[in-house]
Amino acid sequence: MRSISLLFSAVLMFTVILGQSSQARPTKAEMEARTAKVEATHGEKVKILVEQLQSNDEAVRQKAARSLGEIGRKATLGTPYLIKALKEGDDFTRMVAAHAIGRIGRKATMAIPALGQALNTNNSDLRLEILGALYAMGQQSAIVAASVTALLDDQNKEIRMGSIKTLGRMGKNAVPSLLGALDSTNVNVRENALHALSRIGSQASAAVPALLKLLDTKDENVQVLVIKTLDKIGAQAKDAEQILTNLLKTSTNFNVRARSAKALGKMGKDAQAAIPQLTKALKDKNQRVRTEAIFALSQMGGDATVLLEPLVKLMSDKDWETRLKASMSLTKIGTPAMTSLFKLLNGSTDYAQQNDLIDLINTIGPPVPADALPTVKEMLKNPRERISFFAKAVLASVGQ
Repeated sequence: MRSISLLFSAVLMFTVILGQSSQARPTKAEMEARTAKVEATHGEKVKILVEQLQSNDEAVRQKAARSLGEIGRKATLGTPYLIKALKEGDDFTRMVAAHAIGRIGRKATMAIPALGQALNTNNSDLRLEILGALYAMGQQSAIVAASVTALLDDQNKEIRMGSIKTLGRMGKNAVPSLLGALDSTNVNVRENALHALSRIGSQASAAVPALLKLLDTKDENVQVLVIKTLDKIGAQAKDAEQILTNLLKTSTNFNVRARSAKALGKMGKDAQAAIPQLTKALKDKNQRVRTEAIFALSQMGGDATVLLEPLVKLMSDKDWETRLKASMSLTKIGTPAMTSLFKLLNGSTDYAQQNDLIDLINTIGPPVPADALPTVKEMLKNPRERISFFAKAVLASVGQ
């Protein structure tokens, strides 16, 4: 009886599923109509909630504020009511409206001009909510970049940082406003503009000429910030190659030299004229400068015979990020690096380093060069079982 009951249940379930699947799926037009109905419902709800923000009852206001924050993107049709609240409400209402607009995001771009105007307030909390909303709009909010740039010298650190992040999010369309900020006599404004340009990255290539002018200063802190920005712009900043090469050669500040080497590396083969100076920097008295010079040369396709020994040494560096970069550079060198890597592995007593080296050798892969085989055979006697086992696997792969 139990088996018959189970069979009947299965048949019944199959019939229900079959019946459901046989129903016609809604058309695109029907789906759009449903979406429009939902949005209209939420739009009307936004209107009511905005009105409740004006209530004298604090509990009603707080509940309305929470509800507006929870609706999110579905409240797109309520954007006009939120814009009105942003323009006409008290500070509490305006903060809630700005927050709700931010939750709606890019579907509320019609609110961007009103958000820009609303930045003209002394209320720091309101400014932060507005910056958050503009950040959520992305590049489209660049039409109010000038208003945000004006906040780079705000007394409130959170607002300055929020402005930098928002300008960075605006992308290349914010660059013209930031170029104006670079001409400011206010040090804070210039520095914060540089931070924003760094966030924009390769899209800020139009700023390169202005950045090169800023490098013509004895202020080493400014030089470091400018070079860091050029580094983020990358290959698009290739016009800076000659100036950066000169700074690498002449600066007495190790940070300036290291940053210059790193930025030159980001330019890749477009900065190959810097290879002679970068090669000299391999003997710099500062380790960080030497390290950045090594990585820069490897990105430019420098002489592997010159880079091999310094890169292998960096595989023993205490900093994991340095080891990772060295590993990536050695992967580019490939087979010629294997002999040195096997020797380093055979003498390694650090478990993490052993893992890194085994992974790197496996990544480079066959063929194993003949001059590496004597070291691999020595590894068979290594007291560390994982190293001797790896040696057996390598020899087996070459038929030994």
